[in-house]
Amino acid sequence: EDKLYFYWGDKSILILPFLKFKMNNTALVRFHRTDLYEYAKGGYIPFRQLVFPAIDWFLPISADGKRYLIENYSDLLDVEKVRISRLGVFDNGINPENNEASAFQLVSCSYMVPVKRISLIIDALKSVDFQLKWTHIGTGQLHEQLSACAKALPSNIHVEFSGSLPNKGVLNFYQQKHVDLFINVSASEGVPVSIMEVLSFGIPVLATDVGGTSEIVDNLVGELLKTDISANEIAKKITHLASQNLDELRKNARIRWNDISNAETNYTEFVEFISERN
Repeated sequence: EDKLYFYWGDKSILILPFLKFKMNNTALVRFHRTDLYEYAKGGYIPFRQLVFPAIDWFLPISADGKRYLIENYSDLLDVEKVRISRLGVFDNGINPENNEASAFQLVSCSYMVPVKRISLIIDALKSVDFQLKWTHIGTGQLHEQLSACAKALPSNIHVEFSGSLPNKGVLNFYQQKHVDLFINVSASEGVPVSIMEVLSFGIPVLATDVGGTSEIVDNLVGELLKTDISANEIAKKITHLASQNLDELRKNARIRWNDISNAETNYTEFVEFISERN
């Protein structure tokens, strides 16, 4: 009656063909980004010809992931056994209102690695001509390089690199500090947990249309950006949103989280689903 459940579609899943050879337990596998899209893993993910036939249920976290699996591996899987299984985040409250006449608060949260294109945010902020504070949560291999580039920003742009924070620290930040807008200009994503988190707090989002991001971000909660957007265009989007009353976007962000990314709903449904599989 045991189920074989793998959270990632690579790494430890390589043992699955051997397990299935010895036993016939139902195997369920989630797929995210680098374990799913070959272009996000250098163009090749090994052993899929051996591993995929041993999977009973394919559980991509997005509709885009489901499409990718069916379009690229229909010869190795039963399309009826590909089911979207969304991730989610829990309710940790609402981002506080801005009670001070201060700078526009822009936040990003990611590893400082090339795929996140944080340098594009810096280039965009060079063209912003009003008082803005940009806080980036996270560190990584590009930290020194990005810190040096940020020093060249004009005096109206205030930068804070908060470094690496545990998840509880990130959630505490959103609970205590007002955020006007969250930005993610990554070149590749699954469905970003960082975006789900800010939506749960009622924070509007500006994000590139990559992976499954378009399934949680649109003009009701912020704006979806084209993948190859320029720094100048990003600056215009930030400037436009900064000039607007964002109350409606904030309300819609919270609704979007509850409709699509509420962990209590999604994980309850997931447990019920795997419990019913034979």
